[in-house]
Amino acid sequence: MKWNKAVSLNKTFLPVCDIQKDDGFYWKQFICHDDFYRLLENTLNMYQKREKSIWLQGTFGSGKTHATTVIKNLFSKDVSEIEDYINHSIQEPRLKPTILNLRENFKTFPIILKGSYHISDSKSFGFAIQQEVITALKNQNINEIIENSFDSMIEVINNKPTYWQETIENSRLIDEVINNQELIDELKDKNSSLLKLCEDELLKDGFGTITNNIIKFLEDTATIVKKYGYDNITLFWDEFTPILEVDRYNDILMMLQNLSENIKNDNVFLFIVAHRTLREDKILKDDISKVYDRFALTHYSMKEITTYSLLSNSLIKLSEYKQIKNSFKNQNDFNELIRYVLNQEDDTVNFRNILDMLPIHPYSGLILTKIAKELKSSNRSIFSFLYDDNGFKLFLNQETSFLMDITYLWDYFLDEFEKNEKLYPYLTRYETAKEIENINNGYLVILKAILLLNILNKVAGGDELKFHKILKPILPQKNQTIF
Repeated sequence: MKWNKAVSLNKTFLPVCDIQKDDGFYWKQFICHDDFYRLLENTLNMYQKREKSIWLQGTFGSGKTHATTVIKNLFSKDVSEIEDYINHSIQEPRLKPTILNLRENFKTFPIILKGSYHISDSKSFGFAIQQEVITALKNQNINEIIENSFDSMIEVINNKPTYWQETIENSRLIDEVINNQELIDELKDKNSSLLKLCEDELLKDGFGTITNNIIKFLEDTATIVKKYGYDNITLFWDEFTPILEVDRYNDILMMLQNLSENIKNDNVFLFIVAHRTLREDKILKDDISKVYDRFALTHYSMKEITTYSLLSNSLIKLSEYKQIKNSFKNQNDFNELIRYVLNQEDDTVNFRNILDMLPIHPYSGLILTKIAKELKSSNRSIFSFLYDDNGFKLFLNQETSFLMDITYLWDYFLDEFEKNEKLYPYLTRYETAKEIENINNGYLVILKAILLLNILNKVAGGDELKFHKILKPILPQKNQTIF
C-alpha cells in the first residue's frame, strides 16, 4: 500500500497560531510541557505578587504564540470555559490548584497587539497601544468614552480644515488620503500610522503636538473594565522583536519600564513575546539590566512532544491507514526504535503520537525537532516543511511504501544551510561526494544523514545533542520496507 493512498495533509489544520484570530477552541489543542509550566508560574507570580511583567523569548516555530494564547484564555475567559482544560491538560500538581484558586475571584481584560505598527519612537508606541485598547473595548461592546490621541487629532483637524487640506496635498498624507474627511475616517478607525504622520506634520510646521499620557490612558481603561467584571488589563504583545530594532529604542525601553512599574497598582500588566532577548551589541548593558529588573525573562523552546503532536495532527488518516500503522506497531523492532528515539522513557503520549505521524520515520521526527530548535528560521520550519511542495508533499507524491527518511529534511533545509558560512565545509563535502549516488543510491542517503547530524552538532555549538547515539541508516533490501 502506497502512503499517498492512506494519508493526506489536513488543509484545515492551523500550523501557525495567530493570537489575534483566536477562535476560542484551537488553543485547547495545546500540549503543556516544562517550559509552559515555567511560563504559567511566572504569570501567576505577575498577577499575585505584582513584581515583574512577562518577557517570553523563543525562536521561530517554538510554539510561544500558542502558549501565550493559552495564558490569555486561562486568565481572561470565564472559569466555566477553562475549567475542563485546567483539570485535564495541566498536569503540574502545584499549579493546578493555584490557578483555580486565583480564578475564583480574578479576571483580566486582554489587549492583543502584534508586530511593529510602524513604531519609530515612544509616541508612536503609545499610539499603537491606544489603537488596540479602543478596538478591544469596542469588540466587547464597551462603548464608554475614553480620552485618546485619535479623538484629539480629529478635533485639531476640525478646528483647522483649510490647513489640513493643504497639508494633505503637500505631504506624505496624500499617499493615504485625499481630503480631510478621509483623514478623519481613518483616525476614527484608529489608524495609528496615519496618526503619527499627522503628528509629524504638526511638528514640522512648528505647532504643538497632541499629548496623551499613555499610563493615565491605561489606568482609565482599567477603571472602565472594572465596571464590567474585570480586575485589570493585560497587554499581550506578540512579535515584539521588530520594535527592538528602531533607532530610538531608548525612549521605548523607558516607556516599557514605566508601564511595567505600574503593575504594582494592580491595574495594568505586560506580557511581551519576542523571538529573542535584548542585544548588547545594540542596547547598553545598563538599559538591558533596567528592563530585566522589571520583567520575568522566560525562555521557550520547541519540545519533542509538541513536534510529534503537530506532525500527527497535520495528517488525515484514510481508511487504509490503521491497517498499515498496526503492521508497524506489531513489530518488536519498530517499537524498540520508538523507545530508542524517546531515550527509553516510558512516554505513552509521545509513543502514540509517533505512531500517528507515520509515514514520517520516528528518527526523522526527532531530527526535525532539532532542526527547528537550532536553525531558528522563519522561512524554513516544521510547518513549512509539511505543506511545501518541496517538503513532505514531495514525499507523498513519490507513491512509496517506505517511511520518510531524513534525506528529505536535508534536501528541504539545504537552502538554509547555505546561508551559514560556518557550514560550508559540510556542504563542500556533499558536493564532492554526492556522485556516489551513481554507485548506490543508499550511499547518498547515508552521506546526507551523516552530514545533517554534523551540521546539527555544529549549529548547536558543538555540544552533544540530546540523544545518546546515532541510529545507523538501514538500506532497504528488495521488497523490504525501510525502518
